[in-house]
Amino acid sequence: MPRHVARTFQSMSVVARYVAALTILLGLVVQAQQADLSRPPVTPVGVPQVRQLNGLQPPLPGMSDTQVVSAPRRSPRQSGVASAEADGPLLLSAVLYDSDGYQATAVAVADVNLDGIADLLVTNGCVASDNCNEGSVSVLLGNGDGTFKAAASYVSGAYFTVAVAVGDVNGDGKPDLILYSTAPYGDTYADAVISVLLGNGDGTFQSAVFYDAGGVAYDSRLSGMLGAQAVVVTDLNGDGKLDIAVANYGNGDIYDENVGVLMGNGDGTFQSAVGYNFYQLFGFQSHNTGVAVADVNGDGIPDLVAGTDPLAILLGKGDGTFYPGNLYGLSSPVVALAVADVNGDGIPDLLAVAHGGNSISVLLGTGGGNVVLKGPFDVAGAQSITVADLNGDGVPDLVLGAGYSVITFYGQGDGTFEDPIGPLGYVFGTAATAVADLNNDGKLDVVSTSGDAVAVSLNNRQGPPYTATTTTLTSSADPAHTKQTVLYTATIHSQSGGPVSGTVVFRETNSATKYSQAIGFGGVFGNQASLPFSYMKTDSVYEVSATYSGDAINSYSTSNVVREAISNFPISTSTRLSSSAHYSISGQAVTFVAKIDSTIGPVPDGGSVTFFDGTNPIGTMTTASGVVSLTTAGLVAGTHDIQASYLGNSSYKSSLGKVSEVVAAPPVATKTKLSTSGSPSVVGQAVTFSATVTSRYGAIPDGGAVTFGVGSTTIGTGTTAGGVATFTTSSLKATRQTIKATYGGDGTFQTSWGAVEQVVEENATQSVQP
Repeated sequence: MPRHVARTFQSMSVVARYVAALTILLGLVVQAQQADLSRPPVTPVGVPQVRQLNGLQPPLPGMSDTQVVSAPRRSPRQSGVASAEADGPLLLSAVLYDSDGYQATAVAVADVNLDGIADLLVTNGCVASDNCNEGSVSVLLGNGDGTFKAAASYVSGAYFTVAVAVGDVNGDGKPDLILYSTAPYGDTYADAVISVLLGNGDGTFQSAVFYDAGGVAYDSRLSGMLGAQAVVVTDLNGDGKLDIAVANYGNGDIYDENVGVLMGNGDGTFQSAVGYNFYQLFGFQSHNTGVAVADVNGDGIPDLVAGTDPLAILLGKGDGTFYPGNLYGLSSPVVALAVADVNGDGIPDLLAVAHGGNSISVLLGTGGGNVVLKGPFDVAGAQSITVADLNGDGVPDLVLGAGYSVITFYGQGDGTFEDPIGPLGYVFGTAATAVADLNNDGKLDVVSTSGDAVAVSLNNRQGPPYTATTTTLTSSADPAHTKQTVLYTATIHSQSGGPVSGTVVFRETNSATKYSQAIGFGGVFGNQASLPFSYMKTDSVYEVSATYSGDAINSYSTSNVVREAISNFPISTSTRLSSSAHYSISGQAVTFVAKIDSTIGPVPDGGSVTFFDGTNPIGTMTTASGVVSLTTAGLVAGTHDIQASYLGNSSYKSSLGKVSEVVAAPPVATKTKLSTSGSPSVVGQAVTFSATVTSRYGAIPDGGAVTFGVGSTTIGTGTTAGGVATFTTSSLKATRQTIKATYGGDGTFQTSWGAVEQVVEENATQSVQP
């Protein structure tokens, strides 16, 4: 289909616009749904460019039937979901469709040709890689089975198009398109532009008509030309006519209009934008990266949620105008925003991706315009957020576009979400997502942007039972030099013994900071996937794991954790040596424990440690978790200089630990201390006497005989356990007496005794009343 060209703005050179477009691409990729907004960069947050992807090239426009996305299946929480499906991939591998433009920025789903089948609407930042004079929107008509026809594109008439919404704005029963773009100005600021393309009802659209969005879309003084990312089409004043609300990023000054509202006339035209300025309303200067509509105070009137940090609530008056509500600080700017009831109480809740896309805050609505913060919880590099029940358990889940992936968090029904499992659905260049039933099977499918394409991942909830798999991860080097390339290899074994396909996601966690993020992914070939990777930060330790996606036959699985230490070689070490008994007796077994640490933690397993008594070696052992021990009973009487020498290797320096051990020759002097459970006592009362026998080398061995007596009369005996012998009696007479305990000794320990005074009184008599 021919492109419908409408040029209404002043031209600037193709080269200048192309350079500017590339700059904007670093900061502008957008979420396209009405209640889901974001401000993602093209390169995933927190994923350095040095992290190679198994030598695979990013998906190219026009690719199809390419297994590049899969997400795991959670165990169902309702009896209506068959348990046999619990271990299979929830989303099947993605099929890519050319977006017929350059840099797909947003996606929406609607039936634009009124045939009862879902169609795709994809915005492109530029019409082509060599033509960034205008952005475009592409229409991919659905076939009804989850596949789509080739894209037909329409120019937006404005510079760099970043968002799309769908609605019947002229009341003719045919869906129309509303686009958000920036004007091609060469100034510091670029005004935001709304393009309205009226639908013909057959999937085609008329040329764009333009409206000023009432604010600034980006500020070129900021790195990456960050910009606003949302357009919402809804009835804001209850007159039955659709209106438009947009987020304007702005220039950050006190005159900035952060939200623009265009009231609809009902015939496809709109009134001039009315702007809302955060400084005038709330007294603070801020940019704005999104807007969503919800009745947050329960009065039946639509309200607006907007902002970065803090989030601002604009309460509706019912006539399409708004007044300031509450502010909610999140400690870091918001890059994506959604509104949904995630805890099932019928009250809208807010979900915000903040902290550079690395955390999600859940703000539970209370029904009076207030919210309660729950979270945040961590996620790596999120750029957009969509809320939908993917696994069919009746509870909303989170679908995140995260640069290299589609990540699913499973809702628990109380506003909390389980950590994602499986490969997290990797599609290169993912920034925006949409969720809808694309093949009319009653299950929600996922659409995501992918470079210059759109990726379609069908829901596999009713799939067959899956074969269990195991994933094993190995590293080519531990420790590794800073900037040294380490090759991680994940090997997947299917219980059936057959081949597997799909993808593997590699993930690292810094042992010190506990920060976790995906570092790359690779396709499975010959039951293996590999990732060459290099680390920039020295003296750090990472825990690396790999998660296999599963495929149409095999279940997902997560590997063992591989420890990866990064430092400059050779690495300094220190050895600490300890003894189980610094004073011992000739022939007594003594255990010496050596703990070897380095600047990046314990040394690797298998390191050699030799123990010395003076200069004489007494044993060689190997390290396990940085620890090695030696037990010996061969030390003769005297003072011994015990040493443990870690030999080191090409990566780790050697080190030496020392401890002094005193060994005595028998017989060894002992000391007995006697105590009573209570004095005075009364006649007939049970009294326990405890004799504790020690030597300068610690407690004596168990089983030693102890005799308890009064004068020369023996009243009982006991044997030592842990150096203590006890005797209990209730036969003591009323008197003051000395109780003596005598340890009999043996061939190693000398005899000793101890005594204690025990006072025994008569029972008190009670007078009986007549």
